[in-house]
Amino acid sequence: MGDAVLAFVVGLVVSLIAAAFVLDPDNPNDPTTLVVLICSQNFAIIAWLALVARRKGTGSLRTDFGLTVRRPAAAWVGDLRYFFLGIGLQLASLIPIALLENLYGHTAKQDVVNTADKASGWQIPVLALAIVLLAPLTEELLFRGTLLRSLLRRTSPETAVFAAAVVFGLVHALGDPSVGTIIALPAIILLGVVSGYQAVRTGNLSRSILLHVGFNALSVVFLFTT
Repeated sequence: MGDAVLAFVVGLVVSLIAAAFVLDPDNPNDPTTLVVLICSQNFAIIAWLALVARRKGTGSLRTDFGLTVRRPAAAWVGDLRYFFLGIGLQLASLIPIALLENLYGHTAKQDVVNTADKASGWQIPVLALAIVLLAPLTEELLFRGTLLRSLLRRTSPETAVFAAAVVFGLVHALGDPSVGTIIALPAIILLGVVSGYQAVRTGNLSRSILLHVGFNALSVVFLFTT
């Protein structure tokens, strides 16, 4: 569990240092800064967990954390339905989000979404790839590969899955403490629960990553087309 916390802290520190080199004081919401924050944080977390695997485990992210990327094409095709399930979870979440926004009084976007809305040129494809591919891989490795496996050694699978999902949601809320994030929190936790269930059931992160990719993919479609 400590390794999961340290990985997150390392990613946060590295991202803040990296962003300091590109931050424009006159334009703190520049999408370039957001690109640097997302990419540096995610790569730092992956690198840290790879180091943890070498020092404390077998040296394999696959064996130690369940990150299985090299699979037969047929296996990925067979699990492709989980990508669409992720899209379905995002669509299903639109109803409670709309109800919560109605209670709030108007549409509330996350701060990161407001910044990403300003992206143009090269920033759009880089942000899209970071949100759709890099972030799901990193977050599944951190929350379902590291944190969830640690919790499973201490408590029941049901409790571990739910606890990891709640932490997953709270980290998003702390990283972007806006009304939009609070409104989206139930959907984020739901994604964490479904992803965690699949990670426990299969022993690897393939399905949970596909779920997360599908969930984020639809978010990106909404982000850059509406």
